[in-house]
Amino acid sequence: MLRLRCVIEHITYQNQDTGPTLTRGSDTFRQGDKVMQIRNNYDKNIFNGDIGYITAVDTNERTLSVTLDSRLVEYDITELDENAVSKRNTKLKERLNMK
Repeated sequence: MLRLRCVIEHITYQNQDTGPTLTRGSDTFRQGDKVMQIRNNYDKNIFNGDIGYITAVDTNERTLSVTLDSRLVEYDITELDENAVSKRNTKLKERLNMK
C-alpha cells in the first residue's frame, strides 16, 4: 500500500514544480498541502481534527508554516508527527464512515 502511495505521489507531482519539501517518516510535506492535526497541542492551542494548509516550507530551519483557522502556526520537524497529510486521512475517514 505504501509503495502504491509513493507511485501515485510521483505521478501526481512529476510534472509540477513542487518547491521545497520536508519528509518525516513516510510523509512528505509541501507548500499547499492540506494537513490535519492528529494530536492535541495545548502549547500551540491546536487540537485533534484542526485542518489547515502549509503556507511555507523552510528546509534550512526544517520548519513548516501552517495556516489553521486564519492563524499562522510554525512546526519544527520534530512536531510533524502531529500532522498528517490530508490525502491519507480523507481515505481513512471514508473507510471508517462506510462501516
